[in-house]
Amino acid sequence: MEAMSKKPPMPEPSAKVFYMLGCLECGDPDRVLLMSFASPAERGHWGSEHIKATGHDRWIVIDQPDGILDSLREWRSRARAAG
Repeated sequence: MEAMSKKPPMPEPSAKVFYMLGCLECGDPDRVLLMSFASPAERGHWGSEHIKATGHDRWIVIDQPDGILDSLREWRSRARAAG
């Protein structure tokens, strides 16, 4: 019985960080296309250029791959609740 009460070990975090960005105004808001960048600076530069080219300025920004699906689900839930 004691063995059943133990929690499974947490997975080790990944050493790799992905700097993700998705424009909320491009394409289908229910299927945001996330792009991965090598650094926050590269992501920021791309975002600045995208704003200049399109005028779009609403983003989803994620700094690690863990939780991406949960973040998208949370955003989608909030977007639907907002109307």
